[in-house]
Amino acid sequence: MEKRGLLKKRCIQFAKIALSLGILAYLVWDSVRRGEGLFSDERGFHPERLRALLTYAASNWSILVLAFAATFLSVMITFVRWWLLIRAVDVPIAFRESLRFSFVGYLLNLAPMGIVGGDLAKAVLVARHYPGHRAECVASVFVDRVVGLYVLFLVASVAILITGFYNTGPMILQSACRLTL
Repeated sequence: MEKRGLLKKRCIQFAKIALSLGILAYLVWDSVRRGEGLFSDERGFHPERLRALLTYAASNWSILVLAFAATFLSVMITFVRWWLLIRAVDVPIAFRESLRFSFVGYLLNLAPMGIVGGDLAKAVLVARHYPGHRAECVASVFVDRVVGLYVLFLVASVAILITGFYNTGPMILQSACRLTL
């Protein structure tokens, strides 16, 4: 009986991987067929473009490592920010546990549920784990999203000011930049 359960588990895992690879293959094939994407144009797929990109990437690992480190650092900063927010409302959550909830939310933000679906899932998971603090848990996730949007707004404002973008380009773009400031 135990072997049967293990076989079923492995078959399901294989099916998930095969489905993921099939979806990726279809997306690449469809992109090439329509003449879109990085390695194709209206005349079809260009393997030399792919080779050139891979050669360039292989010779510049430091750029890839730096990009990974910067992304990881920014994600960890958002996780720590939420942990500080939820601790501020007296929810007794350990840092390691908050990381677990944050990574689940981050994963769901990236793929199936959209940009706020991960926050919703994180709020539900934390509220279920701490039933005496449900309102605080949900509020901390909401406030974290608002703080994140405010920081994004500030970064955009600083970038607009530094680049002088509000004085160049089409009038509609200038108006949007001035409205942001």
